[in-house]
Amino acid sequence: MREKGYVVFAHSIQELMPDSYVPKPNALSDGLSCTLARGEYKSLQIGVHALSEELKEVSLDVECDLGVQVYHLAQTTDQAPDGQVPNWAPAAAFLVPGSTRRQVVGGQSGGFWVTFHAGADADVGQHPCKVRIQCAGKPATELDLNLRVRTFELAPARVAFGMYHYNGYVPVSARTDRWQAAMYRDMAAHGQTSVTFHEGGDFATLPPKEPTATVRAAIQAGLVHRHIPCMLLQDNLADLSEAQRRAAVAWLQDQHETQGWPELVRYGIDEPPYPSAELRRYLLPWRELPIRMVTAMNAQAAYGHGDLHDIWVVMGGEITPEMRAEAQRLGAEVWTYSFRIWREEFNPLRQRHYAGLYTWANKLGGNFIWAYYHDQHSHVWRFRDGDEQPMPVVNWEARREGIDDYRYLQMLQDCVAARSDDPLAVEARTWMEALRARITVDPHV
Repeated sequence: MREKGYVVFAHSIQELMPDSYVPKPNALSDGLSCTLARGEYKSLQIGVHALSEELKEVSLDVECDLGVQVYHLAQTTDQAPDGQVPNWAPAAAFLVPGSTRRQVVGGQSGGFWVTFHAGADADVGQHPCKVRIQCAGKPATELDLNLRVRTFELAPARVAFGMYHYNGYVPVSARTDRWQAAMYRDMAAHGQTSVTFHEGGDFATLPPKEPTATVRAAIQAGLVHRHIPCMLLQDNLADLSEAQRRAAVAWLQDQHETQGWPELVRYGIDEPPYPSAELRRYLLPWRELPIRMVTAMNAQAAYGHGDLHDIWVVMGGEITPEMRAEAQRLGAEVWTYSFRIWREEFNPLRQRHYAGLYTWANKLGGNFIWAYYHDQHSHVWRFRDGDEQPMPVVNWEARREGIDDYRYLQMLQDCVAARSDDPLAVEARTWMEALRARITVDPHV
């Protein structure tokens, strides 16, 4: 390939690949491979390095009988506006739908991101594919891609993976029913199983206009499920009479039991301080209603206000076995969240670890992240005029990889439980216990 004026190479999806990246000799690739289960997405990152002269109209096309989406890494050099969050996402963090880059500067590299999807009915076994790289005025390069679909379907995660999704943060042009459905579908495609329903609605009159429409849209998109809770925020339940509140809670219970809605757990005071007599006065009356309470908090608040909440969404890195034991004593669940992990270094491997191994090792019931995608923060998506769906960030792809790690470990646990006395199950259980004991670090460091 060197005589063509460029080389093609594979690059880990766990690392960003800036345009300035120069591949190591052992990264050069004459062939590619990918293995995935039915129901799984799997990505490859492929680079084209211009040896000396500039390359123009660089394209990557894939011939395959499975579903495939090709992106190219953004070529913009946006800088963080004054006053915005630190560590602005670099251009290499954005995946632009489309198989063609305008150029690759001499001595630099251009990146492509290829995502395959095996549906539930995908044929098991080998799926030979071809990857073709073409640059204007240069000979093309064609690579074999050995793609294999495993013999099983990977079940969805049975815990709450989601984001704090507030529609008021997206551009005005994207605050439509069509865009909301597209965002929900994208969340589902990235392994999410839950979400927050902000602007939770006016329950003075039943049924309320909201959250009815958004919950049904999330169900239709395949995002939410009856057995996995979602959070309800910014409703007017606290302003109603006791009779109205009880009627509203009963209505929500009925939707869950008869209409297949997820359980909607009510969000309390976000990140409450401890101590707080005011918080206790506010939340105690809710303990008499058949609706669970949830909020994000640090470890101190979890211990101090734990009796007021049924779900403790605790900052990643602050969860301990002792905290889980205290939650179990009180009949509560421990989830985790982070508002920092997307800001720091844009490290895809860190996102994967936090979503998957960290959630699994700590036996958590949920994992949420703050999804800043307003004021040009772009920590999950970017929005462009004319697009039909949001533009993903590499860290969003890495989060899906982590959720898939969780799904595989969930499957292994199910297999061990089904044949607990089998010698192979005993070996697998020992391995999982050793793995869990190793994952004790703060996911932010």
